This record gives sequence, structure tokens and C-alpha cells, in this order.
Amino acid sequence: MRVKYSSFQSLNLQAHEVHLWYVDLQLTDRLLEFKAILSPDEQQRADRYRFDLHRQRFIVARGHLRTILGRYLDIQPTQVQFTYSPSGKPQLADRLWGASTMGAGNLEFNLSHAENLAVYAVTSNRAIGVDVECQQRPIEDVEQLAQRFFSRQESERLRSLPPQEQQELFLQIWTLKEAYLKATGKGLVDLERVQTDWQGERLVGLVFPDREQTWQAHQFQPQPDYVAALVVGGAIERLIEIVPDGAIAAL
Repeated sequence: MRVKYSSFQSLNLQAHEVHLWYVDLQLTDRLLEFKAILSPDEQQRADRYRFDLHRQRFIVARGHLRTILGRYLDIQPTQVQFTYSPSGKPQLADRLWGASTMGAGNLEFNLSHAENLAVYAVTSNRAIGVDVECQQRPIEDVEQLAQRFFSRQESERLRSLPPQEQQELFLQIWTLKEAYLKATGKGLVDLERVQTDWQGERLVGLVFPDREQTWQAHQFQPQPDYVAALVVGGAIERLIEIVPDGAIAAL
């Protein structure tokens, strides 16, 4: 189900539910406001970007992340605190766990951005990972990348396709695997161990190496020219896509 941001006030984050937020990173009219709510280390990270475009995208993406999480937690964006896993995955500081006013349980999230689009996935009490890629951005040496990170069978499927279809399939496989590794907190070193699941010639998901944990994988298209994947620990009953009309305001 896809809804406009104006309907957000009526949404509650229920058990077995995931909210997917799609944000246009070109919304720079509140750039100074967003930078002001970043933590000192986030501001320093923004200042290290060489190009203005990349700096602006980071500020808008982080500003929206803080604003979105602040709404779930019923706190100001500046009060949102993060810790980071060894692989760099951001997560809420321990003191904020269980603080959500929009549903029971510990708030979990993940984010990804490509070009001008950011995707935020929010749920509770379950591991979650999301990845988005832009289909219009050319990828050099697709076959070599596949040989390095994909299984032999996956690489052979890619080599059998014309160049344009190679890139499309590469991004479908990549986003699925990357979403799983982000959900588990593992790095690219384990990418080859995550196998794709096929029905004939159609890619339908993943064969998860972790047999002790139930996982679900979903592929989706947040906007034209983008491909994305979501991996969640445990069963989910509903995905809600939230599309803001503009920059999101704090409480």
C-alpha cells in the first residue's frame, strides 16, 4: 500500500509491518535547517565531501532520517542518537529502544540512497536491511564484478544476456544480497555465500544461509529508474510505502 505523507498521522507501526519512506534528495530548500540538526560528527562528515552535490545529498538524507525517527519516537530530531556496528550500520542508541509511541517494541531501521533518492525502512523487533540502486547509472565491468561477488551460476546467467539486460539483472541480484548483508550487519566478504532463488529464468528471492533465522526478501521499485530490495527477519504482513510531497517537518 502506497500513501502520501499527509496520511502519516493516521499510521501506526504495527507488529509484522514495515514502513518504507521515499525521499527526494533534491529537496534542498531546508538544507541549512537539516544541517543544524545533525550531530557534530555528522556535520564533520558532511564537510569532508569534496563536491557540493554529494554534501547536500548527505545532509538531506541524514536530516530526513533524524526527522522520520524523531516522529516515531516522539522526540526532536536532535535528540536521536546513533551507535554503529563494526560494519558501519547505524542503529538507535540503547536508551531509545522501546521508546516508540507509534507501536510497541524496539524501533529498527535501515536506509539506502542512490543518486537523488533515499529509501528508509522502519519496523520493530526485527532485523531489517534495504538497498536501492539507480538503473540509469552505467556499471563498468559487470561481468568482472559478478565473477568477484556472485556465485558461478549467477555469473553464467549474466554472461548469457545482452549488455542492457546484464546490468538490470546485476542490480536485482546485488540489491537483494546487499539488503540481506545490511540486515545481518555483515560485509561484502560474505556476498558470494548468499544465493539467489529462481523459478526457471525468473529471480524470485534469496536462499538464506542462516537456517536458524526466518527471513523474508522483497523486491520493489520505489521510483522509475530505480530498483530496490528489502530483507526482514521474521514474517511481515504489510508493507506501507510513504511518499512525502516535500521535505518532512519535525514535530
